[in-house]
Amino acid sequence: MNTSPYSRKTSYSTRSTRLRPAWLMSLALALLGLPAASNADLIGYYTFEEGSGTTTADHSGNGNTGNFYNPNGTAVVNGTTNYVFWTNSPFGNYCVGFAGNSGSGNSGSGGSFINCSNPPLYANLSGAMTLCAWVLPRQPASANSCRIVSKADGSGKRGWTLEFESSLNGEAECQVTADCSNTVGTPTTMPIAANQWIHLAAVYDPTVPSLTIYTNGYMNNTVTGVPTSQCTNVANNVYIGNRVGGGTAMIGLIDD
Repeated sequence: MNTSPYSRKTSYSTRSTRLRPAWLMSLALALLGLPAASNADLIGYYTFEEGSGTTTADHSGNGNTGNFYNPNGTAVVNGTTNYVFWTNSPFGNYCVGFAGNSGSGNSGSGGSFINCSNPPLYANLSGAMTLCAWVLPRQPASANSCRIVSKADGSGKRGWTLEFESSLNGEAECQVTADCSNTVGTPTTMPIAANQWIHLAAVYDPTVPSLTIYTNGYMNNTVTGVPTSQCTNVANNVYIGNRVGGGTAMIGLIDD
């Protein structure tokens, strides 16, 4: 495994000849040197550059538009207004923000998220994939379990996810599952600090098999002995900033 930072000559560009980078939500495309629309392996790519409105475009060429849930802050959960909003970004013009409360009260019906639906490209994803994003949590991850991008719910309905997990002392983690119930995860080796941007990328390689997580371009941790394929009989939609069923709302910013 190459532990050098992402570049056009190392890391992702090398692995892309062998892996299928199935979900890219971040700068990996630029680092690969490939424009979004020309990468046949890409199934989701969100730049969050609209800056207004209640949808965000998928630049993979597959048209999986993300729709904001509760963009105007009309839903109040546990006394706190939850909403999705646009704000300025250091990586371009705009990014998306998620405001609200943490804890189990932030349900999918009352929290905030971006719904990217469940088209066949997402529903049938069983092999290799890459998940990545720039994120800025507004609370210490140790205090708030939240999902960055997820196709998961509770036991029997679980899928892949990139997340912050309070039970792991605030580490970031990627999870996959072969049976939709029992997950295997690769956490970062350190907690994720609040109010600081960090780039997270996770690579699932069923040929090893392995699950590797990167922080700011460097390999941070890898786990082998993971499933050689992923569960695909889950009807969950793909959410950015939460999971189906809620209770895991992002509080902070996400960008590409």
